[in-house]
This record gives sequence, C-alpha cells and structure tokens, in this order.
Amino acid sequence: MPVTVKDPSARRAPSDRASAHDRCPGLLRPHEAQDGLLVRARPFGGRIGAAALRAVAGAARRGNGIVELTARANLQVRGLAAADLEPLAATFAATGLLRSATHDRVRNALADPLAGRRAGSLADARRIDAVLDALDDALCGDPRLATLPGRYLHVIDDGSGATATVDADVRLTARPDGRWEVAAGPLGTRVEADPVAAAVALARRFLAVRPPGAWRIAELPGACATPSAPAVGTAAPPLVGVLRQPDGRDAVGALAPLGRLAAETLELLADEVGRGARARVSHRRTVALVDLEPGRAGGVLAALAASGLVVTPGTGWEGLTACAGRGACGSALADVRAAAAARAAERPADAPREHWSACPRRCGQTPEVRRAVTARPDGGWEVQA
Repeated sequence: MPVTVKDPSARRAPSDRASAHDRCPGLLRPHEAQDGLLVRARPFGGRIGAAALRAVAGAARRGNGIVELTARANLQVRGLAAADLEPLAATFAATGLLRSATHDRVRNALADPLAGRRAGSLADARRIDAVLDALDDALCGDPRLATLPGRYLHVIDDGSGATATVDADVRLTARPDGRWEVAAGPLGTRVEADPVAAAVALARRFLAVRPPGAWRIAELPGACATPSAPAVGTAAPPLVGVLRQPDGRDAVGALAPLGRLAAETLELLADEVGRGARARVSHRRTVALVDLEPGRAGGVLAALAASGLVVTPGTGWEGLTACAGRGACGSALADVRAAAAARAAERPADAPREHWSACPRRCGQTPEVRRAVTARPDGGWEVQA
C-alpha cells in the first residue's frame, strides 16, 4: 500500500549543501552512472542549431542511444566510455555547445520556446536572443564566474509570464516600458535598461556573500518567499501541437515522454533547421520548431509523432516526469520509468505536476511538483500530495 504524505515540498531531495562538492555534470565533467558515463550539454536559453543537434545525436550513438531532456532544458547523453570524451568535446566545441572549458557548467539559462513570439510578449524574439547572447558572452568572459555552482540558473521571460513557475536564481523579465526587471530573491529586485550587467553584478555578489554549502540564491540567509521563487499555476502551458505565431508563421511542439529523445528525432529537428526553422528545447521536456513557413506544420508534426513524441495536448504525459531508475542508477529501488509510463495511461489531463523517483534522493524533482511518488525498499511506493 502506498504511504501518503501531505506536502511534497516538505520531503524534497537533499541539495548539494550536504556535500563539499558541486556534482552537476557537464561536457567535460561526466557523471559516472550505472550505465556508463553521462555528459550534459547546455543549449543556452533552449536554443540549439542543426550542427549541435547532430553532435548530440552522434554522441548518443556512441553511448547507449539515450538522450534525456532535463528540467533545465539540458540534453544528457548516457552510456559513454572514457575514450569517447575527448573526441566528443572537440565536436561539441565546434558546434557552440561547449563555448568555454572553464565555464561549461555555468551556462545555465532558460527561456520559453515561444519567447518573443507570443501575443503577450513584451520583448520580441530578436531582443530575447540579444539578451541571451550578451548574457552567455558575459558569463563566459568573466573568470570569476567560473566558480558559480552548476545549479545556478538565469531565466529570461519575455513579459508573458510563460516561465513563471521555473525556480530561478536570477529572473530577467521584460517590462512594457522597454526596461527589464531583474529579480534575485534576497539579493534584491531592480529595474534596469541593461539586464545583463545587472545579472552579472548579482552573480558576483552571490559569490561574495554565499556561506559554505550554499549552491543557490534561495539558500542565502533571509531567503523565504522571494521574487525569483516559482509562482505555481501561472505559467503558459507547454507547446504541444501547432500554434500560429503573431507574424503568421507557425510553431510546432512535441513532448518527449519522460524526457527521452531518440537520436533520430534530433536529426529530424536538424533537418528542419536546415530548411529555415529554429529549434528549441524546454524545461517542460518539449522540443519545438518555430518560425515555420505556412503550410509546413502538419507534415512536421506527423514526422515528430512518428519519431515517438507526443503531439496531442492534454495527455497523461504532460507534467509527468521520472528519474533515470533501475539500470541507469545504482541507488534505484524500482523500474520507475515503467511504473511512470503505466501511470501516464490513467492520469487525467488536468492532473498536477507529478514526479516518480526510484529512491529517496528524488533526483529530478522540482519545486513545481505537487504529487511525488517514491520507491520504498519494501517494494511499495510512498506518495506525497
């Protein structure tokens, strides 16, 4: 029988503050999992080009064929050998996924796949891209910022509130007056014309004041209900299906069940980028192609469905996540992915965010989760709701 606990936030996975080491993997710093080495690529702001998509697909074929799309829109490749790392690093560097050997794990930034392309956007797509490019340059160009923790996260919102539920360290939000609100919890909120300079100043400030073991701004003294904390239930729904952009072009989105992508799917996306579309990955475990010319969306959506993605909104897969589970992690107590997949078939479309974990560490569980299911040593499941 499952055991029910009322508040899932009261039983979160332990943070890295219990360890003296920042364990977040990168492209040059792999994680040793049960199924081999795991590397993590960080498409900055979820934007990824054709060459980078093909590089990740090629890396997956060197490994066990699995690419995972994470809660931060990172792409993880599993099952690699030590001999794979050096040639892959060179390939990733050539595609822009590895911009800096010293700042690889620092390049954490999220934006909605439709940022600048929604009816409620207060900053257009060019402006969003300009901020992301400048932020990436600023992070990689400052040697001091190489020591930022691997979990430190920037979120760029176009003013539509599409990323309102993301647990950010620094949130850059477009305003109607052309300026940006830059919020960083206990480090304060300011309105700036140059959001990148403000974000960099806040990152430096965080490094200067953080106590030992604090990996996030929310872990600083005085961090309680802060402006950068997630506001549950206020974000836009994930892009699944076809959406007409304000400029008359189309955007197509599809959900990766439990965040898993095939190498062939990444190559399909790369082909479409070669035809003029732009590819985006998101923290909702979706992939998207934006700026599609009219008349192409139907064929693209069918191809994504054929590759194993979910292209119909409102299924039980939306908001359902799981950790890697048995076969990939030595701590796993159950085949959690099979259990979560069975749950998807019966889960209502309007169900709250739900995460399944194979052990009490609850890897991958985010603050948005409202129903947490965790494997127990006795073979049962603990349900927190």
